Amino acid sequence: LIQVVERKNNLAVTVVLGKNMDAIVVEEESVAKECIQFLKEQRRQTLTFIPLASIRVKPIDSHLRHSLTGTARLVIDVIQYNQDLEHALLYALGPAIICDTHKEAKKLCFSG
Repeated sequence: LIQVVERKNNLAVTVVLGKNMDAIVVEEESVAKECIQFLKEQRRQTLTFIPLASIRVKPIDSHLRHSLTGTARLVIDVIQYNQDLEHALLYALGPAIICDTHKEAKKLCFSG
């Protein structure tokens, strides 16, 4: 579903996605429920579904995006994806930020 623009960000994107890395994006909640029921009946593993029509996500605060300095950037901005999936990705990634160095991340996190 996504393509990480720069290879150096692969691990960071994977960590931020966490349990949603293997989530299945569906159009409607009813499709997710049908799939879950089928998986239960077949005694298959539990999977995570993200129904586009019913997930609620907050848009990224433009102030946050424009206030980032140095190499700090939103994870959503270091990936390429189909715009139809933007809500699912905002749900999975949230406003997570990545930096090139630990020092820069600490400065961003702990500076008032």
